[in-house]
Amino acid sequence: MIAERRPRRFQDLVASLATSLVPLILRLLIHTWSVRVVGRRVLEEIVNPGKPAIIATWHQMILPGVAVFRDRNGVIMVSRSRDGELIARVNRRMGFRNVRGSSSRGGGEALLGLIDLVRKGAQAALMVDGPRGPAHEPKMGCILAASRTGAPLIPMGCRAKPALFARNWDRTMIPLPFARVIVSLGDPLSIPPDATDEDLERYRLRLRDALLEAENRAERFLYI
Repeated sequence: MIAERRPRRFQDLVASLATSLVPLILRLLIHTWSVRVVGRRVLEEIVNPGKPAIIATWHQMILPGVAVFRDRNGVIMVSRSRDGELIARVNRRMGFRNVRGSSSRGGGEALLGLIDLVRKGAQAALMVDGPRGPAHEPKMGCILAASRTGAPLIPMGCRAKPALFARNWDRTMIPLPFARVIVSLGDPLSIPPDATDEDLERYRLRLRDALLEAENRAERFLYI
C-alpha cells in the first residue's frame, strides 16, 4: 500500500509543478514571438467585441492559437483523461475555461456544455481534428455546435518560423523563441439550424477547405 502511494504522490507533485511552470514558460515564450494576424477584420468585427463565435483550427496549431486568444475567457474542450486534467489546469492559468470531454470520451456531454456556453455569449475554440486524428480531417462536432448556436465558425490557420514539430500524430507546431508567427483567420461560416445531415456534411467539407486555405495563406504571409 505504501509502495502504491509513493508513485501517486510523485505524480501529483510533477503535475503540480507542471501546472505552475508550463503557463509561465509558455507566456515567456509567447512574449518573444512576433505575431501577425491576417484577416484582422474578422478579429476586429467579431472576436475583439466579444460576440459569440467558434474558432476552428487543427490540433497542430494550438500554441499560436493560445498566443492570440489567451486571457479572453474563451472555452476549450478538453479530454477527461489524466493528461487532459493537466491541460485543463494549464488552460485556466492561460485565461481559458474548460468543458471536459472529447470525441472519444464524454464528448456528447461536453459538446452540449460548449453549445450552452456559446448560446450565452461565450467564444469557443475547437481543435477540430482532435483528439486522436486523423490530422487535417474535421469532425462533425464543430459543425453541429455552429448550427445549434448560430455562432459564426471561424477557420484559423497558422505558420511559424523557426519552429519545431513534435513527433506525434498531429505534429504539434512549437514556434521557437523570437519566431515569426502568422495567424490567418478566414471568412466566417454560417450554418443554418435546420441543416440536414447532407448539408452538415457539405459544411464539414467546406470547413476543411477553408482551414487548408487559411493554412496556405499563413504560409504565404510568413515570407512577406
